[in-house]
Amino acid sequence: MTLARSFLLGSAAVFLAASGAAAADLPVKAKNVEYVKVCNTYGVGFFYVPGTDLCLKLGGRIRAEYLFEDDDANDDYEIGFLARGRVDVDARNATEYGTVRAFMRLQLTTSSGAYGSHYTEVLHTDDPLDRAFVQFIGFTAGRTQSFFDFSECVNRGDIRVSDGKVVNFLAYTATIGDG
Repeated sequence: MTLARSFLLGSAAVFLAASGAAAADLPVKAKNVEYVKVCNTYGVGFFYVPGTDLCLKLGGRIRAEYLFEDDDANDDYEIGFLARGRVDVDARNATEYGTVRAFMRLQLTTSSGAYGSHYTEVLHTDDPLDRAFVQFIGFTAGRTQSFFDFSECVNRGDIRVSDGKVVNFLAYTATIGDG
């Protein structure tokens, strides 16, 4: 028994010495890896795309509604359900001439029951691409809400009033003075 016990203790000592030597080859402290780097240049929520100077912001929302209508004429009760999902992507990059911005919003809406009858025209759009535009040195080109869509009091012939519709357009905006 003492021979077996000596052999077992000797084997354990050799194993511990070998593992200790292997552990000595490892670095003392590993370098921290920063996977997501915050980009404060354009506001809260932006982060740098790894390996580039491009700042990106991802956002969105989900909305769900339930509707119950009491039809007094027929003594019927009508119910409905509405769901809407939205994803926003905002990318910005500084150049020597100014910031280049690209923005895109995808929006999907579905409804049933009471929402499917008289709310359909207001809530549904055929195109899930709600907004998509590029801005650079004062120019904005793409699909978004009109720049004239800010007040009901603007109503001069062909100028659009506040109807909330999304249009395709090309616009130029300039800052005058210290603004």
